[in-house]
Amino acid sequence: MHYIRTAEAMARALETPLEPELHKILAEHQERLAGYYGFSFEELAEFLIIGRGDTLADCEHTYGRQLIENGTFVMPTELSFRHSIWIEVIFILSDDGFGLVLLVETGEGTDPSLLSACTQALVERENFDPGHDG
Repeated sequence: MHYIRTAEAMARALETPLEPELHKILAEHQERLAGYYGFSFEELAEFLIIGRGDTLADCEHTYGRQLIENGTFVMPTELSFRHSIWIEVIFILSDDGFGLVLLVETGEGTDPSLLSACTQALVERENFDPGHDG
């Protein structure tokens, strides 16, 4: 598990041997965030990367907040994406746009509660109709 809160931590993570797709996802986020002139990395986002074998309890302890209750995320999801072996879920945590990017590696050993909540976020995204006012 990796918890990235600073530009320096992101740079260090990208210098380590990462799974190639994860490296690509993080590098794209790093580049995108660098385009927000006048804002530091720490003002824009934090990243919680959960690998196979990491438990929900460990993730919540590391993050310092509850993530899941009754099979769903406790925070509303903004976006969710399925990559080949990663699910990416983005949460906007404050009115100024600060966000959490949660990356969960899928496959054998993925915490079932995390996988279930991520799958639910993906289903909600697929069922969202932007032309429907609710």
